[in-house]
Amino acid sequence: MSKLIDLGDGVVLEVSGCSCQIHCGDERLLTFTATPERLRMAATRLMRLCGGADTHTEETLSCGHFLDAPVPQHALDAACGHYREWAEGRTLREAWGMCPHSDWLLWLVEKLDTGTVEALEAECPRLDRCARAYPDYALESAARLLTPERLDQCAGERPDYALEYAAGLLTPERLDWCAVECPSYALEYAAGLLTPERLDWLAGACPGHALKYAAHLLTPECLDRCAVKRPDYALKHAAHRLTAKRLDWCAVACPGFALRYAARLLTPERLKGLAAPRTNSRTSAWIGPGKRCE
Repeated sequence: MSKLIDLGDGVVLEVSGCSCQIHCGDERLLTFTATPERLRMAATRLMRLCGGADTHTEETLSCGHFLDAPVPQHALDAACGHYREWAEGRTLREAWGMCPHSDWLLWLVEKLDTGTVEALEAECPRLDRCARAYPDYALESAARLLTPERLDQCAGERPDYALEYAAGLLTPERLDWCAVECPSYALEYAAGLLTPERLDWLAGACPGHALKYAAHLLTPECLDRCAVKRPDYALKHAAHRLTAKRLDWCAVACPGFALRYAARLLTPERLKGLAAPRTNSRTSAWIGPGKRCE
């Protein structure tokens, strides 16, 4: 299926599949290919520049017009052998409507732009059923396209994936629930979205992760408590945030980490003491409380 648009002065824009061609009489002036969404934008801009675009034309030149294009080559190149063999030669509309496996379809969503997926879903709704079958994969590749209800249900089944790929889309209540279920994921991927109270609780449960991923968000008191539990992480990830007294304490507890990650912050006296040979010095590898969460 192709669409011919008169740009004036004998110049015609032909849109077909994943390509656009500009003709002047029998002469082809330009050919370019791109994703359906980018083609739609480029074609619309050309029409505006040439004065050939009106409201009706722009409405008809939607992402849906490009759905008879073949499955993009970059998607086929990255696909598994089974999907590549099945999808080769099919249009986007066919690959969406006839796809036999939910995980295949969710994988295709990840390779397409949002406008194209929305056009496909409008013609043939399939995302909700696929997300019900594969909540983890749906959160990873299609969270932005799920209904609020389906997103919440997927997060309830896979809080770890929800925190990693869709934390900003969750309701405050679901986000807090996921954080309690997966403290380390919450600190790594969603620390900036949590309430101060929840962040303080998570830091107590996983001080190492709190120091590594959220030290800049912790209160001074919470930071100090985490440093007591994990002086190695404190020296490696948050040495410049510690008080002078706590920094010195951590250096004594983990001299190897202090010399490697915080030497420039230590006092000359402490630096000299750490560098001197010690017959009964403690190991630089910290083995202490909190390891269960690291």
